[in-house]
Parts: sequence; C-alpha cells; structure tokens
Amino acid sequence: MNMRIVIVSFVVFVFYVSFPNFCQTNISEKNDVSLSKRYLTYHAELNKRAILSDQGISLEILEKESDEKTLSPEQKKLNYGFITLEYNLFTSENNKKYNVMIAPQDTCDLVYVDYNNNNDFTDDGAPLIFSKKQNELVINVHTSKLDSNCVAPFTVLRKPNMPDSIQKNYVIDNGDCNPKFAKFIGPFNGKFDFAGKAGSFYFVDQNNLRRGKIELNGKSYSIGLYDYTKNGIYNDSTDLMMINLSGGDELNSMDASCVFKLNDVLSVGEDKYKILDCDKYGRWINLIKTDEEKTSYYITDTMYAVAALKTFHSSQIDDSVWQITDTTLFGDKIKLSEYKGNYVLLNFWGEWCAGCVQEIPELVEVNKKYEKKGLKIVSFIQTANKNKAIKMIKDKKIDWPQIELNKVVGRKFKIEGFPINILIMPDGKTCYMTNIITKAALDKYIK
Repeated sequence: MNMRIVIVSFVVFVFYVSFPNFCQTNISEKNDVSLSKRYLTYHAELNKRAILSDQGISLEILEKESDEKTLSPEQKKLNYGFITLEYNLFTSENNKKYNVMIAPQDTCDLVYVDYNNNNDFTDDGAPLIFSKKQNELVINVHTSKLDSNCVAPFTVLRKPNMPDSIQKNYVIDNGDCNPKFAKFIGPFNGKFDFAGKAGSFYFVDQNNLRRGKIELNGKSYSIGLYDYTKNGIYNDSTDLMMINLSGGDELNSMDASCVFKLNDVLSVGEDKYKILDCDKYGRWINLIKTDEEKTSYYITDTMYAVAALKTFHSSQIDDSVWQITDTTLFGDKIKLSEYKGNYVLLNFWGEWCAGCVQEIPELVEVNKKYEKKGLKIVSFIQTANKNKAIKMIKDKKIDWPQIELNKVVGRKFKIEGFPINILIMPDGKTCYMTNIITKAALDKYIK
C-alpha cells in the first residue's frame, strides 16, 4: 500500500479523459523542419530526470504478502517482502502497478522486479543488488509493450533525499523511522503497529519530470516536461510544461505561476512564447516567440471545466481520514472525528489562487444555506503569504476552521491543483468531489 496515502482517489484532471473537448492537442514529438526554418526556436535539452520540488514524501512499508498471488524464487532461506510501484495513472485505463519483491540480507537487499507483470518472479532475470552502503536504487519500468522507449523511472531509497535538518524528521541515524513519524504515518497505511525498523520500509520517488535550462531574452530559466499520467510519454493531453520564471531552480506543481498546459502561451518579460514542439519521451523542448494573447489554460480549464459541467466524482474514503487532527491558523485544535456523521465539506484552497478567491462568496452562502442540515466546512489552505491569508479570512468573514495544508494531507487526497472541494456524506465513507463549488450543485447531495 502506497504511503503517499491514497485514501480518496481523486484526480484534478479527471475531466481530461471524460471530456476530451477540454484537452489540448498533442504536441508533435518530431521537429518539423519547415516550422524550424520559419521560426527562431529556443531549444532546451531536458537531460535530467527529477522529481518536483514540492513532491513530498512517499513511503512504502514492506508487506509480508503481495496483493496478488505470486510465484517466488525457490530460495527458502530468503525472507521476502513486497512493495508496489504504480504507473499509467489517471487515464481511461486502470492504474497499473509493478510488484517488487525484496529480500533483505546482511550486506544488501535482493530486489526482484516483476518486469513482465505476470506475478511470476522466476522469469525476470537475476535480482538487482541493493547494497546496504547504497542509499538509492533506480528501477526503470517499461510502460508499453509496443514502445521500449516509454519508461517510468522509480528510485527506491533508504532515506529521503533532503537536507539532514529535515531528513531527521523522517529517518534517524540508524536507519529507523523517526518514532514520531512512524507513529503518525503507520495508521494511514492500516499498520497501527508499524514500528519503523530499518529494512521494513523504503521511500520511493518517481522521476517523471525531465528538466533542463533554456535561454530566453538573455536569461537562463529552469524548464521541464512533467509526465502527469506516469506512462512514459511527455506530450499527451494531460502532460505539463514547468518553467520557473522567477529564475530559481525549483519546479513546483503547486505554484500556478510556473505550470502550463502544452498549448499555453506564457509571458517572459515583454515577450510571449509557446511550445513549437517537444520530444515524445521528454528529452527536449522547443519554444518560439508569438504574438498570440497570453493564456492560462492550466489554471482556467483545469479549474472551471469540471465546475461548468457541474460534475462531481464519487468515491469512498477510508476510516483513517477521521484520525486527522491539527491546529488551525488561529491556534484552535481540531479533530475531524468530531464532525463524523454530518455532511462534511473539505475545501482545499490558497489565498494566491484566483479561482479559490472567486468561490469564497459562494462558500459563505453554502455555509449559511446548509448549516441547519448539518453541513460542516473545514478548509485546508496552501499559503504563499500567511499574513495575507489571515487578513483575507477575516475580511471575507470566513468563519469555519482553516488548517494550513501539509504535504501528508495533500498527498492523502491527491491534491495537485486548487480549488478542490470534497463533500463527505453522513455515512462517513461516501464522498463526492469537484473543483469550484456551487449551491445548486450541492442540492443533489444534501437533503
């Protein structure tokens, strides 16, 4: 079970599949010679595989048994455990996963990967050797039987790649989980007795960002292509371009100022640019100057298309969601368990997000309209400026709890854009999810 904590399987871009009219067209992976001659191109080699700067922590607990019945190598002395690597996410196909079997030894771990995905670990060649002196092991998963270049790269780690001052919050010197982290994170995986001993867990990164540098207007910018669906293809309708226009190295999914759909037109100084073409496998990208108007398809289409269709997506949540406890921006303690049995609207937003700010009056009206029917609203806010956020909350008379969104909760609910609204029904399990909320849309669910 993935400790990225997938309890509510909600995808911000689910409408890409359901409503193709809102998708951008694919960007050709081939550099059209006639176009290249016609335009001055700005080329970037994307040679580095990386993770998003705000990707957070993903931890896999070594399971004693696989989710599927498997055939294992006949080595009786080996004590096996299993983790899973998920890919091809959020598409019309079902999510796919690779089983990985790990046999911890004194000096190394033997890592068996079910490359052909047939639940048979005896026909995939020799195991990978993961030395105890080694912190990282790269596993390249081929996501297509027809195209060997489609690869989803995973990195299995003993300790997360981060500064020591932060790393110690997750792993201590002997390789064990930080006891506080183990106690907090275990229950979210259904492992209430998780002790966090070294060798019983691994951190997993999926390096589905390809990044490099591009020169525009005499300045160098970090730029990348993000394989959103994790299918090994970087130019399909859900994929994204990221460019740090402030000049830093970070490429963040939650920073709307640096994330663009592949048909967006962006401003850099006084000039505007768009993608001419990019490599199907994410190895390079070409931009050109344009006189077209600046667009914000990533922000507007993603946030408003689903809302315009008044589309809610149903799902189920795990009881562990009710174990969330936190402190609000104003210092009040809150336990979600206290709201169980009511209609509970979880609102995810940021004071910097235009769509989020726009829906505040509607949320205030929703709160008034359904309060007598037992609706409780709890907001999780991703702040860019906490003082500005607190002032906005006071000025707009938002009187329900506001909790600063942390990465654990963000990953738990798969929050990759804003706003997100999740309505949990009084049974405590059924939920309905959408982007921008409306009173009229809620009439269908709150009786």
